[in-house]
Amino acid sequence: MEQIEEMIKAAEHADARTQYRIGMMYLKGEGVDQNQDVAYYWLLKSAKQGDAEAQYEVGMLLLNDRFVKVNSGLLTMESTTESPVFKPFPCRMNEMVSAKREEAFEWMRKAAKQGLPKAEYMVGYMYAVALGARYDEKKAFDWYCKAAKHGFLEAQYRVAVRYEEGTGTDVNVFRSLWWYLKATQRGQKEAVYRMAKVYDRRGRKADASKVWHLYQQAAELGGVEAMVHIGQLYEAGMFVEQDFKKAYEWFKKALDAGYKKAYYSLGNLYYQGKGVERNLGKAFECYMFAAKNYNVPEAQYALGCMYEKGEVAKQNMQQAIRWYEAAAKSGNHDAEAALERLKPNWKKYFRILGK
Repeated sequence: MEQIEEMIKAAEHADARTQYRIGMMYLKGEGVDQNQDVAYYWLLKSAKQGDAEAQYEVGMLLLNDRFVKVNSGLLTMESTTESPVFKPFPCRMNEMVSAKREEAFEWMRKAAKQGLPKAEYMVGYMYAVALGARYDEKKAFDWYCKAAKHGFLEAQYRVAVRYEEGTGTDVNVFRSLWWYLKATQRGQKEAVYRMAKVYDRRGRKADASKVWHLYQQAAELGGVEAMVHIGQLYEAGMFVEQDFKKAYEWFKKALDAGYKKAYYSLGNLYYQGKGVERNLGKAFECYMFAAKNYNVPEAQYALGCMYEKGEVAKQNMQQAIRWYEAAAKSGNHDAEAALERLKPNWKKYFRILGK
C-alpha cells in the first residue's frame, strides 16, 4: 500500500503510462478503493499527454450517463439511499449529456487515429448509431474496417454484416463470407449462424453438409437463433431426416437458453401434434406468449386463426381481426389476406365499420 501511495504522489508529473496505470487501478479497484472520479482525473491527465488507451477510457467514462450526471452536478448520490437523487434543473440534463457524448467521440477518435482497434470500433459504432457524432453509415463502415483489419473480433463481424446487407458499402457476398469466416474461426457465434444462412440462401449451389455443420457449430457456441433454425430444419426435413421429436428438443433448448420467441415454433408442434401429443390449449398459450410479449408476427397470425375458428374457446371475430391487424402491421402477408377476406363482414363484427 505504501508503494502505491508513493507511486501516486510521484505521478502528478510522471509519464502518461504511469498516470494511465494509476487511473486503471482506481477504475477497477485494484490495490485501492474503486473510485471513478479519481480514475477519470488520472486518465484525463494521461489522455492529454497522448496515451491512446487513456483516451479510449476517458471516452468510455464520458459515455456513461450516470458518471456524467454525477460529475456535472445533475445527479447526487445520497449515502442513505440506493437510488440516485436528481437536482432540480432537469432542463440542463439532456444538453449536458449530449455535450459529454460529443466530447467522448473526440477522445475516442484521437485514440482511433493512433490505431487502437477497440477505439476504431467504437468510432464506427458511434457513427452508426449517431452517438456523439452525426449519423454516417459510410464512415461507420470505414472505421469498422480499420478495426477489423487490426483483428478486433466484433468489428470483423460487423464488416461481414455490412457487406451482406449493403450498409455503408455495396453488397459483396464473397467479402461478407470472408469476414464471417475470420470471425467464425475465433468463435463468434452470430458470425457462424449468419454464415450458415448466407450459404443456405444459395439453394442448390449450397453444400448441405457444410450448412448443417455451421448451424450446429453456432448452436454449440450458444447461438439461440441457430438452435431454433436447427429445430426448423428437423421439422421440415431439410439437410437431415425429418424428426419432429428432435425439432421439439431444439426448440426447448432455445427456450431454456432464454430465446422466448421460440414459443411460436413450439406452439406449431403442439397445434399440429407433431413430436408431441396434440394440445390446442398449449399451442394457444405458446402463441399468446410469443405474440403478446415479443410481437412475433407469425404467432399473432396464428392467434387470429384460432380465434376465428374458435379452436380454444368460443369463436371471437373481434379478437381474430385485432390479431390479424397486429400481424399485418409487421408485414405478415397471410394476415393481410385474412383481413381482406373478412372486410365485407366487418359491420357484423363491429358496431362502427373498421372499429
